Amino acid sequence: ASQPGTSRYGSFSFGKNGVPNIETAVSRYLTRAAVQAPGTVPLLATYRIVHGLCKSGRNGHASDSPADIASYHDFINGFAQGIGSYRAVLFLEMDSIITTPCLSAHGKAVREAELRYAIDTLNADCPHLVIYMDAGAADALSARNAARFLRASGVAQIQGFFLNSTHFDWTSHEIRYGEQISRMTGGKHFVVNTGENGTGPVRPRDIVHQGNEVLCNPRAGLGPKPTAYTGYRNVDMFAW
Repeated sequence: ASQPGTSRYGSFSFGKNGVPNIETAVSRYLTRAAVQAPGTVPLLATYRIVHGLCKSGRNGHASDSPADIASYHDFINGFAQGIGSYRAVLFLEMDSIITTPCLSAHGKAVREAELRYAIDTLNADCPHLVIYMDAGAADALSARNAARFLRASGVAQIQGFFLNSTHFDWTSHEIRYGEQISRMTGGKHFVVNTGENGTGPVRPRDIVHQGNEVLCNPRAGLGPKPTAYTGYRNVDMFAW
């Protein structure tokens, strides 16, 4: 409880819980943080792009219906308004790039457009926000593919990318992976999630059909404590 953590936001953050909209959810959190922990910089994450994964959409297409696009734009607009002039760090759209291999070419184009819209909006409306974009994990996506998706999605306009947010890979593996991506994205810096990787990944018996990691509640342990002094020039932070 003494360590900083990341507050996550998505469609689950408002509506049924009595919070009317995403703007209110974010602004309430940041207002409370400013009172309870003055001088600190809150860490935020979004997990809103959930359509267009392997088993959803039409044949791997991300949804490009006007209603779905408008809904995502409304979410980002409200999220940006909720942040406003507060200082914060954002991990933008967990799983958004790690899942792109499951999409068709059209689906990837839709996903990239959504991320570019989010970056443009947040940069315009949130002058004290530092943004990192999802780049997956070392055991899920090649560094070359991750770098290509990052460049197409607007990483040049933000601080960098984040790794291991939904995986449990060893920190040392993720640093090596991140350095490879950094070299292919103009030296972008990155953050590694170390909140659940203290015992490393659990390998399934059938890697071909079950993937490289057990991702549904495997045994897990805390990794390195959150810090901005990582000892690596391109690693801005270990974060939980």
